[in-house]
Order: sequence, then C-alpha cells, then structure tokens
Amino acid sequence: MYHYIRQRLLEVLRIAYKDNFDTYSKFLVKLSFKESKKTSKYIFEKKTILINNLSYKPADIFIAALLSLTEHIDIVNRSESHLDRDYFLVFRKLINVAIGRNIITLEDLTKYSDEKMRSKLQAEFSTFKNWDIKAHDFIPEYTYVYVFESFMIKNVLKTNGYQYDKDQGLWIKRLINSQAQEEQPFIEMYKNQAVFKVVNDNSFFIRPVYLLKIKTYAKEEAPLLNALEYGYNPKTNIWVKLIETSNIAQEMNNIEKIPKQKVFITENK
Repeated sequence: MYHYIRQRLLEVLRIAYKDNFDTYSKFLVKLSFKESKKTSKYIFEKKTILINNLSYKPADIFIAALLSLTEHIDIVNRSESHLDRDYFLVFRKLINVAIGRNIITLEDLTKYSDEKMRSKLQAEFSTFKNWDIKAHDFIPEYTYVYVFESFMIKNVLKTNGYQYDKDQGLWIKRLINSQAQEEQPFIEMYKNQAVFKVVNDNSFFIRPVYLLKIKTYAKEEAPLLNALEYGYNPKTNIWVKLIETSNIAQEMNNIEKIPKQKVFITENK
C-alpha cells in the first residue's frame, strides 16, 4: 500500500511542481500501524514520510501525507522547515491539485482530524468556505478494484492479476480505464464469494484498519483464533489480525472469552 500512497503523492507533485518534479520526488513512504497523535511524520535523515493511524479515514491519511510532503519540499528549498507563509504556500499548491484531481475534496479538508492545523490553514488563507477550489472535469486514468473477505477465491484472484496487499488485508488490481469494463464480468461472477469495491473517480482510498494483537496463555485457543482468521507469530507468541476500523468493537466481543495475557494495537514490527 505504501507504493499506492507514493504514486498518488507523485500524481499531485507532477502537476503542482512540474519543473522541479525530479528534485522533489526523491522521498520514500513507510507505513506504521501505530496509533499516534501525528498521522504523518517526515523523517529528514531518511527522506521518508511515515504514515501512522492507518485506522483513520482515507482522506485524513492523504492530507497528513501532503503535509509531510510539504515539509520535504520546504527542506529541499530552504534546508529547514517552519510553519510559516512559505510552508503554507507549498501546501496550498499541493492541496489545490489534490482537490482539482478529486483525490480528496474540500469538505474532507474542513473535516480533517487535526484541528490545530485546520485553524492555521484558515488563519493563513481565510476560512475554508472562501477557498475557491473545485474538482476539474477530467477522465481519470485508472480504475482500482479492491477485494475484501476473499479467502475462498484467493487463488482465482491471483490467477486473474490481482495482488495481495498484506498491509491492508485485501486484493487489489489497477486497470487502465479503457480496460475497466472488461473486468465487470469477473466481478459479477464472484461477487457472492467476496466483497468488491470499485474506485473509478480518482479518489484516494485505503482500507481503514487496526492491527490487533493477542498474547494468550492457552495453546488450546489456537483452533478458535485460526477460525477467526488470526495469524500466529511463533517468535513473539502473538496472534495478529487486521481489523477494519468499523468492525473493531465486534472483534473485541468475539475474543472477549479467550484466555489472554494482553490485547493491544500497535505498530507492526
């Protein structure tokens, strides 16, 4: 999934900074399942954008990544970065393109989870209702097909060009838009054996997930945890599973009676 996030950031960068693209595009993206106060952090020494809080809404994650990309560009330009006019002008240029390309919407920005950053942006550029940014009329280049709850057809998906994303716990296929219609018969054939999500409007999407870990006393609980689709790490004696954010309460109920030392959500090390 980090490849996908980087591709979408580069899509914005290529338009916003066409002449400086080669210089500004020298960065990496890394994912962490850590639940943190900061959704994204730029690590200068490694030129890496670290994405936390993968349980958050897709738009929140992309806005946070754009803020880290802004810091990266700011450091390239000035050898340092500050939350000043220069910084916010870079971000405004990036966000204009992101909204114009329908990657996110202005409404997403008004609901961004970092209230302090929302306030700073509005102090710099006026209230969001005065931002005159709209999605352009364009034809997206790609259609993305995401497949969830697909254990029964995983071999079929692999044979048909889908790739498994372990950070998301799903299968994904990117299609050139002109080929997207050809995929529809396949989706119709298997729609009762898995959950398909088709994104063809260029919007940014990742599956909001927690990484749930269980450390248990009882070896005899293995069949139950296997049945609940947990994976076992023998080095740490911990069972792990990606849980969609909307399902976390139900999952905690599912494991309530399992004897355990600890249940925790943390980064995937």
